[in-house]
Amino acid sequence: NYPIEKIQESSWRQIHPHPQDVLIRWGSTLYPELDQRFQHIVNPIFFIKSNCRKDVMLQHARNIIQAPRVYTRSQVMDRFFQQFPVLGRQCYHTRGRDIKIVRNREEARHARADYFVRYIRNQQEYRIHVIDGRIIRIQDKYLPNQEPTGIITRNYHLGWRFRDLPSSSFRENPREWEHLVKFSLTCYKYLDREAKLCILPAEREGKKLLFMTAIDAVKNDQGLHFLEANSAPYLSETGVIRYVQNISWFIEHAIAS
Repeated sequence: NYPIEKIQESSWRQIHPHPQDVLIRWGSTLYPELDQRFQHIVNPIFFIKSNCRKDVMLQHARNIIQAPRVYTRSQVMDRFFQQFPVLGRQCYHTRGRDIKIVRNREEARHARADYFVRYIRNQQEYRIHVIDGRIIRIQDKYLPNQEPTGIITRNYHLGWRFRDLPSSSFRENPREWEHLVKFSLTCYKYLDREAKLCILPAEREGKKLLFMTAIDAVKNDQGLHFLEANSAPYLSETGVIRYVQNISWFIEHAIAS
């Protein structure tokens, strides 16, 4: 057990893992050399990095799945640009704190954003937690005690929260949820493929790796749209238990085999 505080106080160079030790990364890309020392890794650094560049992720994803178009600042500043409103985003963000609604070129000029995405008017937003190609949790976003109006950005600081979808939802709309599951797994396979392109096969040889991510998607009349993937999603107590159970299963089986 090597907590991050211990690594910072001493040095990652002093860490010499045993063959059965497991490195678990929760969204952290610190000390990349550690990945070379461990044989068992949960979310290796190349997978996290491929999740971090949200703009690149969306651009590539559009070749495979439905996702909003990405724009540069120069594109939205062009006098012929007619796709407002757009959302200003930063490459690295948490809980949607970076989202800025941009309604015109003047707002785009002053927006603190690394890139912009087309705003998708939607009826619902989902978060699907996937570990090693298995869906372990499906949530939707809701606004407690309020009725959303206007242009909706489902930010945490605006009061929006995730909740687990009840099993009754699946029984009432089996075709809809079957589509959501299929879409989520397609997203995961895309992320898995993109991540593995970032590392040589020889660097993966002999290692047992576990990928886990939380996929955000929205739904409108045109279907589901992929928004982003999160390698360190915020978790409630229930979420922590679900992740611990699945990571523990991986650790037990990886070491046993």
